[in-house]
Amino acid sequence: MIYAGFLRRTLATLIDLILLALLGSLLLYLLDLAELHAVSPPFERELMELTINSVLPLMLLTGFWMLLRATPGKLLCDCQVVSASTGEGINGSQTLLRLFGYLLNIATLGLGFLWLLFDRRAQGLHDKLAGSVVVVEDDALITIEQWLESYR
Repeated sequence: MIYAGFLRRTLATLIDLILLALLGSLLLYLLDLAELHAVSPPFERELMELTINSVLPLMLLTGFWMLLRATPGKLLCDCQVVSASTGEGINGSQTLLRLFGYLLNIATLGLGFLWLLFDRRAQGLHDKLAGSVVVVEDDALITIEQWLESYR
């Protein structure tokens, strides 16, 4: 297995964040178009915003990890989330542990993500908790010669 490094994973995360921001903005815009705020109490509107901005991304993350082994950003960066012990897709409990690890990383201002820089398998705190690794798909790997050849 070839482990995805910090830069590749950071790029994948940035892509995911941009896509989530676009999706969230679109959904909130559609709510405004529907003028639900005019007929529903402010609390309900805030609850919908919280759901769109917090709960929906968490649900999407877990769904993508379990069904495709990767988020859209990881797919674009040719990465997969797999079990560290089997190399297969992660199961439900690993997915929940990984999600919990993400929340811990956020609570510690990203320190768990920085762990990637020093770990030989490029595992962050969330990966360690879940027993997962992020690997580069074999068919995505090309040699420097192949890369240079593609620009000739």
